Amino acid sequence: MVTAYPSVLRFQNGESFLTGGNGFYLFSSALNKDNSDFRNSPLVVPVIYNIGAFSLKQPEIYLELGK
Repeated sequence: MVTAYPSVLRFQNGESFLTGGNGFYLFSSALNKDNSDFRNSPLVVPVIYNIGAFSLKQPEIYLELGK
């Protein structure tokens, strides 16, 4: 699969399994039991957590007065 976004996870053969950036993420296959064992992988929690963390827009933590 060719996209403008970088590959986040790859298969052993080098093809992208998870592509994404800028709050948009795309799995190249279904995550059901017939197609993937990703749900049983130790990577599932950190990957889903980081997708959520990087998809949220962080608010500005300060404002400057007088500009």
